[in-house]
Amino acid sequence: MNKNYFYLMFIALFLGCSPSETEDDQGQEPESGNPPTVEDRYLSEINGDDDVKFHYENGLLVKGVGNSSSEHSSYYVAFQIEYNSNNKVDRVLVSHYVYINKPADFSFDLTNSEYEDGLEIYNYDYKDNRLHTISGETGQVQTEIFYDNKGRVIKTKNYDEDGEYDESSLKYDSEGKLSSFDAFHTGTNKTVYGEIESDDKANPLYVFWKNHSFVMPIIYSYFLDNNVSFYPHNITAVHVQGEKQYGVKHMEYEEGYPIIYDLDVEDSATQDTEPMRLMYLD
Repeated sequence: MNKNYFYLMFIALFLGCSPSETEDDQGQEPESGNPPTVEDRYLSEINGDDDVKFHYENGLLVKGVGNSSSEHSSYYVAFQIEYNSNNKVDRVLVSHYVYINKPADFSFDLTNSEYEDGLEIYNYDYKDNRLHTISGETGQVQTEIFYDNKGRVIKTKNYDEDGEYDESSLKYDSEGKLSSFDAFHTGTNKTVYGEIESDDKANPLYVFWKNHSFVMPIIYSYFLDNNVSFYPHNITAVHVQGEKQYGVKHMEYEEGYPIIYDLDVEDSATQDTEPMRLMYLD
């Protein structure tokens, strides 16, 4: 099982979303998992097996780079965000293997023609002030997101080009914590069951979701790939069909947010992972 399994089965962003099956109230804010009462903190950098760095303008995250180990001289993935008038994400551009030299000065503009090759464009569409679909450049729906009457994400569908999809149904316990999921793929007609453990601290990805409806693209970092943007806490362990896929060996926190995330992956190819070190804007 590779490090992206849970992420891909759970909310594999940029694969696939239509109107939701929901009983929610219009415009109600998400209440998922009882978010901790701490101030919003925004990630500036993540270091470990893969380095990630973010760039902000006027208080908004506008660019990011990643998928580069510490000893490499370039970042290999870049993304760029455009917002609507409500500061919600309107469009995300992602380019792979662009070779952004370190240290990144973020002068690149993915809308320029020099980045046309390999560029992926994702349009965010809203209903009742909630993100419901993500579509590709041609308008094909790639991701659907479904909510319950508390504003919690309870199901995602991620479509491929042939119309097949991964569907993940999410379940919460009596305290509102994410506890399990059922993952179904139309290609295999098989359902996989998983159990989830999490801490009670603030997940820094949730700030982007809560304030801007942004789901982090896959830019290859153990913390980003194994956490969930729409859930306010940090995932610490996942069991699939009764077998542990990964768990956190060690975490450290500062002001209610993780600053060290050391992952133990049950996969011989990824056992020796470096601790993720998370840094935040001042």
